Amino acid sequence: MCTVDTTLHHQVRIDISAEQLVIGLANGWTGPPPDKFLLVWPEDCGEAYRALRATDSAPRGFMFWNVADEGKVVERTDPPRTLWLARELATFLHPRKDAEVSAERAARGDQLA
Repeated sequence: MCTVDTTLHHQVRIDISAEQLVIGLANGWTGPPPDKFLLVWPEDCGEAYRALRATDSAPRGFMFWNVADEGKVVERTDPPRTLWLARELATFLHPRKDAEVSAERAARGDQLA
């Protein structure tokens, strides 16, 4: 269940199942606070997803905009960190041995991960 305040002096209740929910993420074009967009690191998404899956409450998945920003260094990260959402989200959404290796390489900052 989700209640949305439309600021038009009424509320709209939207009921959806977890299987219908896709969580939208910001990728390399955003940054940590005080940026106005929320940056959620893939490992945090994975931790939440696994916890929700254990209770049969996991969302359908994740999405982000846009693929051209994959691999960008996220501003104001120290040390500088690149963000590869597609590859890192795949490690828990579609676990495969090669995806895990790619995520490990990306975390180290390898260019050809």
